[in-house]
Amino acid sequence: MTPDDLRKSLMDEFNETSKKSSIGNMLNNMLNDKYSVSYTINVNPDPNNPEETEEMAEKIAKELASKYNLFGNNQTTPLPKKEVEVEKINYNNIEEYFNDYLDHKINIEKRSISSKKAYISSFYYLKFLSTPDTVYDFAFFKQFQKNLMLIPSNLNKFKKFEKLEIDEIEKVYKQEKYETLANKTINNHLNNIINFFDHLVYNEIIEINHVKKVKKLEEEDSEKVAYSEADLIKIFTDKELEPELKEFCKVAIYTGCRIGEIANIKKADIDLKEKIININGTKTKNAIRIMPINPNILEIIEDKLQSNKSEFLFFEDNNTDRIGKVLNRRLNKIITDDAKTFHSFRKNFSQKILETDAEEHTRKYLMGHSLNKDITHKIYNQNKMNMDKLFRCIDAIEFKEIENLSDNEDLNLPDLKF
Repeated sequence: MTPDDLRKSLMDEFNETSKKSSIGNMLNNMLNDKYSVSYTINVNPDPNNPEETEEMAEKIAKELASKYNLFGNNQTTPLPKKEVEVEKINYNNIEEYFNDYLDHKINIEKRSISSKKAYISSFYYLKFLSTPDTVYDFAFFKQFQKNLMLIPSNLNKFKKFEKLEIDEIEKVYKQEKYETLANKTINNHLNNIINFFDHLVYNEIIEINHVKKVKKLEEEDSEKVAYSEADLIKIFTDKELEPELKEFCKVAIYTGCRIGEIANIKKADIDLKEKIININGTKTKNAIRIMPINPNILEIIEDKLQSNKSEFLFFEDNNTDRIGKVLNRRLNKIITDDAKTFHSFRKNFSQKILETDAEEHTRKYLMGHSLNKDITHKIYNQNKMNMDKLFRCIDAIEFKEIENLSDNEDLNLPDLKF
């Protein structure tokens, strides 16, 4: 018998066996159904053991019947149970992990006492708004942000809130409309928690930092206090502030730009021929504006265009959060006043601009504030007279306390690299 004859004989025997068994009939019915299924089956039974062919046919039929639920609901083979993922971080152990994180920040990264207080404050809210059943996933942190918006700005000072749950606090808020945490404060708390969970990811305690998915709240310009003349002299002569950061601050005080706006300035945004900077606002559409280059910062801008190798005017990238943290940390060491931060430079600029004879809409435009409907970015860009008004206003601004400093004194330090 040839191999082909043997194969034909075995397949005939397989077909006959399948037809004789109830399972075989079920299989045939299934295959003849309008939702027919085609399978290629390699049958290699022992010719001397015909029972093996029947066993193989039954096995195939049972597997297909189970797959397509041919036995009915009562005999469906149950699906394998999914393994329940055990939460590595929960309400009971999160404080222990936080203490490890805090120890790392203080003893390894040498963070300040004020930073320690900020971390603890953020964790206090995290623990306060958690329950023993809390799962620290994206849904929790979205709700966490909403709950923070109901928290009184001085929660610990009011005894009536001591033992209240968040739903009870919400009821009090609807009745009293008390002052809540500022959006900037809420964003700061979320940033601290992001850093904590980044630490957990790095140490392979969790896989995903869900806090990062939560969108930041829009912040209003806070009422910061302008730097005094003595403050400015101290800032621009103190060795705590590296030369490139001094230059960054000087551009800020002569433009009134926010920290993110300066960090986002690209070389392509500079037109030296026209002596203007195209500011791409980070807050609102009104913040997109043309800024004439004040003569006192022209040299800085020309130097940065030549020396910086990246596409940005300052530093190698525009990581606003990192630049902001470094800058404010340095400034807070020089001027120890909580009401004065980098944003104070913008306040100084706004005060100086009021001393000029510029019209109100010119001042608003340069500050990136909302304008009257008939004053648009397009008009300023096309109308030479209005551009002249912008230049006259900017050229009239000068901080003599800075310009009278010796350019070579206390400034010969290596450039800061980010």
